[in-house]
Amino acid sequence: MKISIFIAFIVAGMGQWVLGRLFGLRGMFRLWSSLMFLLCGGLAMLWRLGWYELLLGVAWFPWSFAALWWALQRRDRTSLVLAAIPVVMVLSTGGGYYPFYLGGSLIVLTLTALVMGAGGGRGQILIRAGVVALLSTGVLAVMMAPMLDVLRLATRLVGMDTNQEGSQPIAYALVNYIVSKPEWYSSSILGQKGGWNWFYIGAIPIGALGLAPLALRVKRYRTAIIVLGVLSIILLAWSGNRYTPMRLIYDWIPTLYYLRFPNRLLILATSPLLIVAGLGLQYVTERWQRQVRGVVVGVSRWVEEPRPIRLLPLSWLVQGMMGLVLVYTVWDVYSVNRPLAFLPEALDPRSFAAMKWLKSNDPGLYYIDVGGAVPGFPWLPAIYDAEMPMINFVYGRLLRERDRQMQPGSPFTARAKYMFVVNGQPKPVGGEKLTDFDGIELWRIPDVLPYAFTVATSLVETNAHLKRSDVTEMKARIDGPNRVIVEGTMTSDSHLVVLMNDYPGWKLRIDNTPAALASVNGYLGAVAPSGSHVFVFEFHPASHDIGLAISLLTLVVMVGLVLLDRVPRFRREQA
Repeated sequence: MKISIFIAFIVAGMGQWVLGRLFGLRGMFRLWSSLMFLLCGGLAMLWRLGWYELLLGVAWFPWSFAALWWALQRRDRTSLVLAAIPVVMVLSTGGGYYPFYLGGSLIVLTLTALVMGAGGGRGQILIRAGVVALLSTGVLAVMMAPMLDVLRLATRLVGMDTNQEGSQPIAYALVNYIVSKPEWYSSSILGQKGGWNWFYIGAIPIGALGLAPLALRVKRYRTAIIVLGVLSIILLAWSGNRYTPMRLIYDWIPTLYYLRFPNRLLILATSPLLIVAGLGLQYVTERWQRQVRGVVVGVSRWVEEPRPIRLLPLSWLVQGMMGLVLVYTVWDVYSVNRPLAFLPEALDPRSFAAMKWLKSNDPGLYYIDVGGAVPGFPWLPAIYDAEMPMINFVYGRLLRERDRQMQPGSPFTARAKYMFVVNGQPKPVGGEKLTDFDGIELWRIPDVLPYAFTVATSLVETNAHLKRSDVTEMKARIDGPNRVIVEGTMTSDSHLVVLMNDYPGWKLRIDNTPAALASVNGYLGAVAPSGSHVFVFEFHPASHDIGLAISLLTLVVMVGLVLLDRVPRFRREQA
């Protein structure tokens, strides 16, 4: 994980370097832009918070901006394939809002290209943008197809954020880029609410934005400043959608109100903002150098013996002074953001001690509850390390079937066998306290059904309310993320139940022979002849196979597109 995070930061900086090169940043200004984005406060905040997938995804946004614009200017097929790759890299990280943010940004770039007529015919631009979208979607089908089941079978726990808490007027949003006080991270002022608003890049880049309009008089700067300026303004307006015309789009498409934390868009806006600022600084430096061209200054040092005075072009001095300014801003951003990004926060040793104690005293398979209604998220590293199923880890969505299983009329439901009482949570009613880990109490909850059990078929058929005394526990273990193995003896009138939701895609093999599932109350189930058996429940949804086929076909098409570009060139070389 540390290696992948390091690579993500490097990818972010390299993508910014490519974006700067495409839009005319040169030399030290391009390097400055890439280092500033790599070290910017938004990336530091994602690292501090441990938002691993969000950090991996945001690193590819500059690549996506650059690749699409580059592909729209060309006529070859290979550029379309290459433009789809960073889009896939962004979306495959699973950031829930990234499809909307990236899609909106790429639409802005495409519309800007259409208005400016960049790349030739407008119809050609639309076609090429559509091909990039199709190729990206096709490659991602293996991930997207199974998600259609989620939309159908799960309910979203968090409602619409109609107030768009966290959005700010653009002027206030820009303040986030220049405040370096650590208290700002958790402040709730200037329209900001709930904290987590750290996007520091310093005052110099924000001030340099005012220099960019001066460069519009130069043709080679004009396109870059307009395109990236428009993208920057749209992203800033999107982050402050309560106060900008963007709210009209949200009212038109109410689904967008499910997108929370609009201030995260300031991370994405950092990329084009830095390019625009860099272009402004580059233009001013070039202008100053032209003003002093041919002017030289004498340079000498005090020594005992006379030395000749060396002549130094003043234009070099101008460039050197600007270089010092750029070095200072990079060092400033690094110095300010590093302490925030690398806040010391040790893992709670009590969580690992508790998991180790529980597994050694009860090595079977069962659910645990950490924190009750408010899960103890800091315990997740220990829980993952111990491979313990945590029943109260609910994040964003809940299966509709699970909601039904929790109703009072349900014959039985999966419940935690043990509960860790943390953060002052109430103790389980009727529970038995087993031990204490420096203030963290462990309770055993009685009359909890085992993870896998057999029960009389008659009780299953009548939907009787099951008690612990009605069932016989079976030996169960989880073998990787997609397989549950159950072993034990069945009788002629028994039914096997495994407390894993029968989500579409589960398949069953009994003694290595395919068999039909016999689900009970929405949980996995099976029937088998009397005797000892091994039941292997494996999750392999058909939607995955369909998506995989589409993805593989798309990859073949992409390879074919590249080869079509290479074949004529190969023939010309042979001739």
